[in-house]
Amino acid sequence: MAISNTSIKSMGTGLLLSISLVASAGADQQTFSPSQFTSVDLSKSLEVNFRCGSSPKVEARGTKKALENLQLSSDGGKLRITNDQFGDSWFDNDAVKLTITVSKPLSSVRAGLGVLLSVPECAVSGDSLDVDGYMGAKISVTGKSESLSLKLSHGAVFNENNEPFSVKKTLIDMEMGASATLCDTLAVSGDQSFGSSIAISKDTVNSVNSSMGASVTHSTCLG
Repeated sequence: MAISNTSIKSMGTGLLLSISLVASAGADQQTFSPSQFTSVDLSKSLEVNFRCGSSPKVEARGTKKALENLQLSSDGGKLRITNDQFGDSWFDNDAVKLTITVSKPLSSVRAGLGVLLSVPECAVSGDSLDVDGYMGAKISVTGKSESLSLKLSHGAVFNENNEPFSVKKTLIDMEMGASATLCDTLAVSGDQSFGSSIAISKDTVNSVNSSMGASVTHSTCLG
């Protein structure tokens, strides 16, 4: 096993991030030490799990080629990661698995283009959370927050398995086949259209404007 230390220049920000690189059988690993952040923007074939710790860290695992094309930047309280290997070849295994350690709760999450994302309770802001999912993203969040702003489009999914996430009020903006399970929200408002759908409790105060084949269901939240 070869181990080396190097550095990477983030996307146009001039920020240098520390990396340790570990080459192992069939896959490589990299560890990044970004500056502190409370917002993330993740795109292109990433499998992401968050955990909580004393200092921010990103651990990446994938093929050498995929990691060479992994773009990461951290500035202004936002962490951005994109997998530029995504879609380069039909035959390449371009997925990158990330474990991201946060030292402060997240207030904003954006994910798209095949990103699978899981955020535990300790990593969620108790005041408010903004979630933006697009192009097949699957986002799961647990815990609780005072308010949720949820924007989903093009098949993005939020809490597909009815993860325990409690919110007092939720504002949605959903379209193009997106779906969200919001069983434990007290009130929901906003707009959904073009085949999008939400699942809510029968006790939820529903002020959602649904159009163009959008739907509201309750069966997922029963029991």
